[in-house]
Amino acid sequence: MRNQYISTWNNYLDAQAPYTIYLNNIPPSQKDEILSYLYEASQQKKILLVRKEINNDFINIGIMGKTTTINFNLNFFNQNLITKSQLNKVLHSPNPNASLGQGNGSINQVAPISTFWFSPVVTVSKLENLIKHENTLRGSYQLVGVNDKQTYSNIISRLHKITGIEKSDFTNALSGQASTGDLLKDSISVGIILTACGLLAFFLVVFLNNLKAYGTLILLGWSKKNILLKLFKPYLALLTLVSFFTCFLATLFNLNFAVALIITSLKAALVTLVLFSLIFLCAASLIIISKNIVIVKGVYPKKLIYSFFFAFYVLLTATVVGICLYIDQPAKSIAETATQAHQWQKVSKMEVLSSMESGNDGVHSYADTSSNINRDFYNLYCHYTNKDGVYFLNSFYASKDYLEQMQYGYKTIPTQPFTLLSASPNYLKEINFKLSQQALKAAQNGVRIIYLPDTLEPSEKTKMIDYIQESMQEGIRPYDIPTKFNQSRKFQFINYHPQRPIFVWNNDVHEPSSTIAPIIYVATPANFSFVEIGNLFSSGLSGSLKFSNDTVRKQVLSQTNLDKYHLADNKLKFATVQEYINGIQKSLWQTLAMFGSVLILLIILLILLVCVLAFTYKKLNFETLLIKKFLGFSFRHLYAFPLIMISIINTLSLIIIIISHSKIGIIMEILNFGLQLFIFYLALRKTNFSQENNIKEME
Repeated sequence: MRNQYISTWNNYLDAQAPYTIYLNNIPPSQKDEILSYLYEASQQKKILLVRKEINNDFINIGIMGKTTTINFNLNFFNQNLITKSQLNKVLHSPNPNASLGQGNGSINQVAPISTFWFSPVVTVSKLENLIKHENTLRGSYQLVGVNDKQTYSNIISRLHKITGIEKSDFTNALSGQASTGDLLKDSISVGIILTACGLLAFFLVVFLNNLKAYGTLILLGWSKKNILLKLFKPYLALLTLVSFFTCFLATLFNLNFAVALIITSLKAALVTLVLFSLIFLCAASLIIISKNIVIVKGVYPKKLIYSFFFAFYVLLTATVVGICLYIDQPAKSIAETATQAHQWQKVSKMEVLSSMESGNDGVHSYADTSSNINRDFYNLYCHYTNKDGVYFLNSFYASKDYLEQMQYGYKTIPTQPFTLLSASPNYLKEINFKLSQQALKAAQNGVRIIYLPDTLEPSEKTKMIDYIQESMQEGIRPYDIPTKFNQSRKFQFINYHPQRPIFVWNNDVHEPSSTIAPIIYVATPANFSFVEIGNLFSSGLSGSLKFSNDTVRKQVLSQTNLDKYHLADNKLKFATVQEYINGIQKSLWQTLAMFGSVLILLIILLILLVCVLAFTYKKLNFETLLIKKFLGFSFRHLYAFPLIMISIINTLSLIIIIISHSKIGIIMEILNFGLQLFIFYLALRKTNFSQENNIKEME
């Protein structure tokens, strides 16, 4: 019901808005002019602009203009959510924070919006208020009332004229929204599966334990149908009672949607009844397909019982294999981070950004190259660019695979793998890399200074220069934060003679941690593009803003500076390289421990299932096994069938794991297989045939 509710809001006015404009990367200086034009256009052309920001918890909708063309109210299960007159109240209210729903506080609420348990909080407010709340103009704006392409084209042309941005940028979404999944739905799904498995096991045990009793009832004239109905009726009564109780509770606390909740609850009850009936019938097939004479004699339907056992066994084994394959990756990552920690030992005390929040900037600002968050970090770095211990550091390794993939992406591409180290002048001085005064001055004036090792072949050097010039200008747009490089696009390539290995900050253990001949880009604020500015607040080891130690970081990111550069709300957290790697390892160990616990639990369940299989097989075949035992058959021959089935299933599992190259999986599966065979043998040897017991069983 919640998903339907979200969908209803998501589709609101879509049918009346065939055209949409997308505002991406609008410079802050032009924000007011854009809003002023949109307001003017909406009033003159009688358009309603609608922007929706929707997730599982909140639905925020901003409106601007006139509602003249709206010809229906929004309903959900015959309940009015919002009406045209309510929209007009918001639009014409002198209160800039006026809203439908309580998202802006009850004091600003013009009218309520009906919600229910598990539904998101909905707020409909003025567009200006939504933009202020989201802290960005970036988004999609539906044009309700624009039904001809000419009007749409005129609006796009005017926006292009105001901003200088390409017209196509206003007609195409340059970003989207990612879903993190639905934990509630996943939890319910897992719960249903576990409950179904539990019920199936429960009814199988009930039917197996009472088979002889059912035989007696059949002798007394009962039919199979009557026996099963007699068993099923108490569960049906309980299920009906629970369904009505939950329906009553749901309706009591959500009176706005009483009819909808009654219908939903009845549907849920019906689905539950169908699932329960299918589970019951599945277990009852032990009785249904068995002949009456077989039930009377108390003879168990072996094939069906074996089918149930081995189907469940295969399911558990497949789950074990899946988890083994999954935990192999975090185990591999733990080993890699340990290697990385050793490789990065020399820079372990340096500090990197470990995490941050979007704060007042909003998540959209990350993708907006001219947003406040970009400007704030850029201004902060500009101020401290020459301070000792404040570094811009990043690297990129172009592997053979990358060069092959990019063969047709650029006009020219180098043929040999290389590392491009982007480093600030003060860091290059720290590692004793000689930087000429002319090169430094040029870099500070916006020229991209690129040092190339003189060991490059002439042909490779030409390719490298062409590639660097093309790739470093890729994606730069007029509305990016202005830098001298963005305006001039000048490059200067200088040869240098490699003398000793340089640590290059590659964030992958499969890439070289140091190299004697990297390509070096001398990075200064003046020759940044949107890429380098965005990397300033990239978290982790690949983030570009780094501090030599805790003392320097505290000086730069003092509370005064955080307030001055509007970064206090972003709650920046820094950690040393060693602490960051340790944090990753801890997280990986926790993941490994969690799935390892599940794996151990599943293996225990498999071992218990093998025990049950052993005892069941002995009970079903007691007389045959007894005769074979007296004739001198070995343990392997006595229990050949279950041993063969267990061996085949586990061998296939092992083959799958070997093909998948899972080292942990191979160890766990061999251990699992060995334990199962040992427990199977131990369980049956402990309950060996004794003469006295044999006579009693025969009787």
